[in-house]
Amino acid sequence: MGKDENIIVLREAVVSKEGSRILSSKKEEKFHYEIKVRNNKAAALNLEIMDQFPISGNDEITVERVESSEGVVDDKSGKIVWKFKLEPKEEKKLDLKYNVRYPKGRTVNIR
Repeated sequence: MGKDENIIVLREAVVSKEGSRILSSKKEEKFHYEIKVRNNKAAALNLEIMDQFPISGNDEITVERVESSEGVVDDKSGKIVWKFKLEPKEEKKLDLKYNVRYPKGRTVNIR
């Protein structure tokens, strides 16, 4: 078993004009990822795509979930699952958007 070259999955960061902003003593960064799935097979496929919202272990850092394209989200782990049928030669786009707020002047590694 190995990678199926006829099923293409791409996850790309979408550059937002909104970017980041400062709210009083906090900084807010907006993140948007687009997941593209394409079925290059001659038959329909039932697919399950998984991703995850970031989880903060610090009370000063909050993650606001903005969009998950109708995926099912586990609130505790942040795991998101999309289940769908993809017809031959069909492409589906899934959006994952969230905002992260943290104290101004603090460095936070988010990705």
